Amino acid sequence: MKYIKGKFAILVLILAILSISCVSASVDDGNRTNMTELNVSSAGPTDLNKIIHEIRSNQYYKGYNNDTVNWMESLGSKGVFSSPDALIVMDWDDAKKLPSEHVTDLYIELFIKCEVVGNHSLGNGTVFKDVLEVKNVTYQGKEIHDLRSK
Repeated sequence: MKYIKGKFAILVLILAILSISCVSASVDDGNRTNMTELNVSSAGPTDLNKIIHEIRSNQYYKGYNNDTVNWMESLGSKGVFSSPDALIVMDWDDAKKLPSEHVTDLYIELFIKCEVVGNHSLGNGTVFKDVLEVKNVTYQGKEIHDLRSK
């Protein structure tokens, strides 16, 4: 009988360890699925208020979605990096994690991982960019494209 109780205790202990491992793994996977990989230009960050002013006053943005711009205004003081199809809005603390480089004859593309917490479109006017609010930004690396060789 003592032998069976000992085996039962070991079995319960093994099951408990496996249960904890499974829960830990599922929590880890849950965090990874919320992360998104984005590519942005190294020529940033730009102050969000400056971007909003450009959208409201520049003919290039004619037909912009006013609800999206109002939402952008509600975000307060933020930094913005751009990509060919999106404006990436983040807290200044996250923006400072990214190496900002303004260059000529080159395009430096930064690779980041982040959590997207807001996604809006500037609309169906001249510009079809999305506006993404992100947090928990992690710098992954960069790629330099020489524009002179094309």
